[in-house]
Amino acid sequence: MDAPQFTPYKIAVQRVAPKAAVDELLNGVRYPVLPEGMTFLVSAWDHLPFAPFLEFVSQKALRRSSREKRAKKSLLTIEAYAYDLSDFFWFLDAKKTRWEDVGLFVAEQYADTMIERPSPTTGRPYSDATITRRLSTLKTFYGWARDRGISRFSLRALEPAEQTKDRRRSSTDDVKRPPPVAPDREVRPISPEHLEKILAELGPLPSLVSLGNEAPNPPPAANRLRNRLMAECALEAGLRRAEVAGLRTSSVAALCVDLEGPFVMHPVKVVGKGSKERTVLLPGWLVEAIQTYISGPRAAVLEHKPDHGQVFVRHTATSSRGNSLEMKYLDKVFSAACVAAGFPHANAPKRAEHRFHDLRHTFALVTYFARKHNGDPEPWLYIQGLLGHEYLETTLKIYLRVARALHDEYSDRFHKVFKKLVSCHG
Repeated sequence: MDAPQFTPYKIAVQRVAPKAAVDELLNGVRYPVLPEGMTFLVSAWDHLPFAPFLEFVSQKALRRSSREKRAKKSLLTIEAYAYDLSDFFWFLDAKKTRWEDVGLFVAEQYADTMIERPSPTTGRPYSDATITRRLSTLKTFYGWARDRGISRFSLRALEPAEQTKDRRRSSTDDVKRPPPVAPDREVRPISPEHLEKILAELGPLPSLVSLGNEAPNPPPAANRLRNRLMAECALEAGLRRAEVAGLRTSSVAALCVDLEGPFVMHPVKVVGKGSKERTVLLPGWLVEAIQTYISGPRAAVLEHKPDHGQVFVRHTATSSRGNSLEMKYLDKVFSAACVAAGFPHANAPKRAEHRFHDLRHTFALVTYFARKHNGDPEPWLYIQGLLGHEYLETTLKIYLRVARALHDEYSDRFHKVFKKLVSCHG
């Protein structure tokens, strides 16, 4: 029997509003009576309370015999439970692991991430107290789940706090160090205003059924459609130039797009740095647009040629027509669009202000802002996997300080412009 498909939890931390507001929000959904001001967990998918957490705190912190009195004494404890378990569920999202299936091995991996890596929030090592508290919360939660028959594992054998601290002190000599990374001045996200104009200059998208187009737009020129799709792959999934140029039709053509969910994410295999295969996530509307390109302009240009299997091809009427693309070709196309959109390099008017690779930086920072907004305390654990970085330190050194510096300036602007761009995809 196939294992159930993993759906990310996307857990966020919230506080209980006055009861009337909660009743209106939940619209009849049953939930325990919670004291005002109590911290609890919700799923960002539907913004409803995460039921296992409510059941857990109801038994562990809210006694039926004296619920109100007990709750008032336990608010800080419940808040610690909420933040500790929120962090753990974001770890499970990155691991694509259901919480009911977590055993000792996965729990120890979680402990190792805190021992061996700095906090993506502060950039500093986790304190012994934080590690000890989080592991204690984990054992308490899984002990409850085991007693209820929800999980097969209690995690009682998870190493004691003192042993964790000792392993932390001895681990620094054995940890494989990440290679040096480029200084953060190389991180150059594209501003929302520039991005909107550059994408328009690259070319339009096709009419997409999944986005509810009633009347089809005239099909865009093949090379302009291709150019826009290549940029969207980097912007929506953080692909490198080589990964875009090397994207295979076999990874995309057979995917089934849910017409009711154009923004449902689809896993796609790409070959990244060092010829390592990794999985990226493309939204349904982009998958459908690529499939339209594959079955239309691409199929036409390769009709009488051997199919090399790469998605994006040349459409010029020369001997290279139908050939796959090189990385420098992506740079050339993107640079020309930037200059045409009015963004030449300050010191060299024929060069562009932005690079194709800046789309990947933009993806990383937009994802950071979005996940922070949805309550993820450590979004870099998720972003590390999507970017294909072997070391979390690489992700942190490249992006963390830049993200903090740009947060106030960019987060709201990106949100507004990206909503506008999404509405234009149809």
